[in-house]
Amino acid sequence: MRAAILALALILLAACASSRPPVRIGMSKAEARAAWGAPHRVNRTVTAGGVRSQWAYRSSNPRFPRWRFLYFDGGRLVAWQD
Repeated sequence: MRAAILALALILLAACASSRPPVRIGMSKAEARAAWGAPHRVNRTVTAGGVRSQWAYRSSNPRFPRWRFLYFDGGRLVAWQD
């Protein structure tokens, strides 16, 4: 029973992951917003080299909360984490 529940959870997470269009390194913030929508939270880091931003997205499934992050440097996507 526990294995079946875990398998179902993994299937649901995969479905949530595939429901958003892909992002690409080098995208502008406008392109990323068009692909994934507005972030739930934006964190900024100001350094001597410029401003870096982390956009945080929370899964829309309340039973399986999960966060994804986009990282911008100079207005361009440089990394993501899921």
